Amino acid sequence: MIDSGFFPGAYIDLTLLEIILPGNRSKSQQGNIQQPANYKEPRRKVIKCPNCGANNEVVEGITKECEYCDTPIIYEG
Repeated sequence: MIDSGFFPGAYIDLTLLEIILPGNRSKSQQGNIQQPANYKEPRRKVIKCPNCGANNEVVEGITKECEYCDTPIIYEG
């Protein structure tokens, strides 16, 4: 829906795992946020790109492209 223009200016922030809409306050601007009791912070890990050797921070279970050479990287835990 974002790519189709339903939410102009919106994007997905993969580091926060949330959709960012224009005019919305970010988590850092909201102050103290209470999470549900069963909420688990996603595990992150710095992984070396197998193609170019650059370090990339990856969230467990989410495929990310290397920041430098666009090689797909995944942290499966």
